[in-house]
Amino acid sequence: MKKRIIGAIAIACAVIWCIRYYTLNGTFAVHGIYQEEVYTMYDVVEFDDCMSYGGYEAYVNSGKKYDDFVVLRGIEYDSLEFGHFIVILPSDTPDEVYELLRYKGLTLDKLIYIVHCSDGILGPAHPYGEPFMSFASTMYWNQPKQIAHMVHFDFVEGYNACESNKSNRYARRFASDCKVPLTAGSDAHGSDCVGLGYALLPETIRTVDDLIVYYKEENHPKVGGTRYGHTTKDRIGSFNKVLVYMFYLYNKVGAMFKYPKRAKAFRNALRALNRRYIIFRDRS
Repeated sequence: MKKRIIGAIAIACAVIWCIRYYTLNGTFAVHGIYQEEVYTMYDVVEFDDCMSYGGYEAYVNSGKKYDDFVVLRGIEYDSLEFGHFIVILPSDTPDEVYELLRYKGLTLDKLIYIVHCSDGILGPAHPYGEPFMSFASTMYWNQPKQIAHMVHFDFVEGYNACESNKSNRYARRFASDCKVPLTAGSDAHGSDCVGLGYALLPETIRTVDDLIVYYKEENHPKVGGTRYGHTTKDRIGSFNKVLVYMFYLYNKVGAMFKYPKRAKAFRNALRALNRRYIIFRDRS
């Protein structure tokens, strides 16, 4: 009985950690962006919070603006079966599409369809990272379907400051196989990690629309950075595997509970995109 109680407490703590870890990271990024070294080192920062636009919205609402510093909006979306994807949408995207992406659990084919119908771009984040969170690490689950999806990627995250050198090397090789450009990120879940990953972009990139055009034209920016050595995996070692499987449970259960709202949001997004298509077609 005592062992069961201890096990239940351990599972509950792990699930609570997953919820906190994957819903509060935007707050840390907002604080980190105001660190002087980040502001002086970079000209452009893009917020790709996990399942949230909270970081970008917090920056917009903060009142702190810089004429020579650009902040772009993105999201790291948690798909149902193939892990995390970086999604960048154009500035004229209907609000209904942004609302849809706040609900985890879309299948990858639906995510690709919505993003590309919005004229946006997407690609796998940390493709060789932890199982259930990373595209290539889930290959053994559904390899034929996975290969079919690869032709629809617009880029691959080729450097992630929280992943190992081996993982990043495999990611760059994966991008080469897919014949797509690279992007990079810090994957910051703490302010001390913000700015450790970078992609060298031209100075003409001032909006998300500029960034989308840049990648659609198949430009290949140089990526790199400094590895962050204080990740949860670094701190807790093999116990991290328990958290990975707890994340799998958290992800599946969360997707199941969000299904009614996600299905409604998906229908609303499709209607909004259809209305925009009809308007543009009539204008032409």
